[in-house]
Amino acid sequence: MATDYDRTFRTSQQRTPNGHNIYCLISVQSLVARQTWPCTLNFSSNCHVFPTTWTLGIVYRQVQETGRFSCSVTLRRNDSLNILVNAHVLVSFVNRNGRVIRFQQTIFNDPILPDHERQGSIYDALLPAYLRFLNSQDIELQVTIFFRSCHSTRNFQPITLTRLKHDENRRRLVERSL
Repeated sequence: MATDYDRTFRTSQQRTPNGHNIYCLISVQSLVARQTWPCTLNFSSNCHVFPTTWTLGIVYRQVQETGRFSCSVTLRRNDSLNILVNAHVLVSFVNRNGRVIRFQQTIFNDPILPDHERQGSIYDALLPAYLRFLNSQDIELQVTIFFRSCHSTRNFQPITLTRLKHDENRRRLVERSL
């Protein structure tokens, strides 16, 4: 059975030749009903070369009367694989077909090590005029994360790759047994 949270917030993942795209979508109708909207999501990149795990935090605030909003994004890497993964985080408004509607801004574009996090924010931005008082399920706030370089093995020797995968698999087995 779908909850209000399920209808408000959804994610999808797309694999690319050099990484992964993670799409987090939040209904604008749900955002209009609240002045502040915080959420947290734990997910895995499902990468066949270097599977990584993440926690995404989003805090969205808006003043409906003025059309001003702020959006803070925190991305924390939770795995222990000793590789850099580049993360590009982008905030935009999209229609139900996934097309960007005017507003689009990069929050950060940085490499992230295991057990590290990056944060970025948009402060006091102005919503496009036709979104200010819109009460429609057809528009969504989209936080997109582009992970890059997680498929690249050229900087690692085969023995290093094998050891890293073995260590990560062993850690997962220990976590499951607890």
